[in-house]
Amino acid sequence: MVHAQQKVAILEPLDGEDSEVTSMEKAMIRGELRKAIAKLDGFEPITRTDIDRLLTEQDFQNKGYVSENEIHHIGQMSGADYLCVSTINKSDLQFYLEAYLVDVNTGDILNPASQFGSVENGNISGLYQICQNLVREMVADIQGVDSTPIVETFDPSSWQWTIFTHNGKSALIANGQLRLTNYEKTGITQSNVSLPVELNKNFRIAFNFEINKAELFSSVGVKFAGNNSVTVNSGTTSFKVGNRSAVVKKAQIGLGRNKPVLIELVKQGDNVAVIVNGVEVCNEECSFATNQIAVFAGINTLAMLNDVTITYIK
Repeated sequence: MVHAQQKVAILEPLDGEDSEVTSMEKAMIRGELRKAIAKLDGFEPITRTDIDRLLTEQDFQNKGYVSENEIHHIGQMSGADYLCVSTINKSDLQFYLEAYLVDVNTGDILNPASQFGSVENGNISGLYQICQNLVREMVADIQGVDSTPIVETFDPSSWQWTIFTHNGKSALIANGQLRLTNYEKTGITQSNVSLPVELNKNFRIAFNFEINKAELFSSVGVKFAGNNSVTVNSGTTSFKVGNRSAVVKKAQIGLGRNKPVLIELVKQGDNVAVIVNGVEVCNEECSFATNQIAVFAGINTLAMLNDVTITYIK
């Protein structure tokens, strides 16, 4: 447990190999990491002005590394308990962000974390949520949270999903995937399971879909915590969480053939956030009173659920 504010100095992100990352993108990443750390109980980011002055003295930005002596020196002068070091690799279509904390007192590297994201029209997509995920993973050991993921990879020891075949609808497990097929003009294909999750804890559940067939009215989604759901359609995402329902009209989180769909449910206290492809579509009061969930595919849809990952968070 953390009983005092742990101060974190966030260094400017480094360029990955063969990456063309602008100073604006680095500033955005650093800013989102700072906001994510500031939201954590027991942690406080050090201001950029103070740490940049020290980094200039140590010539860190030109060398791309911090020696053990420099770690102690920067920590002493800034009052930091940890340094946050990050690297970004970026192409025209995607980016890869990795980060870790360095303990100022010991020099140890804690919980290296990494996240992939998409680049759309030259802009990094879903950056804040990606930085939140990175920060949660990096500080898990400090907070005393077991961040070892529970992963369903659809092998012979699967979680006993409901499997069926009827006319043009089926839910089958094969080749490490849950296959949801619906060639009919009505209804949905659905598969249910009881999650191996402790409902009294905070957690993130990530559903990683691959879409092999999608037409105008196709859809995939997740039902959870009783009468709650999130549905990804062509160009929109709709949800019903707690006492609120809405349609989010954002094409970048809509359904498309051969387009991956990542649906995340993040429970923190009595609230559940729904995140689709890195975009938070809602954050509502919601009681996660049951571990029963269902994944589904709508009409004229062929979807593969590649894996489900449960991670406990602070």
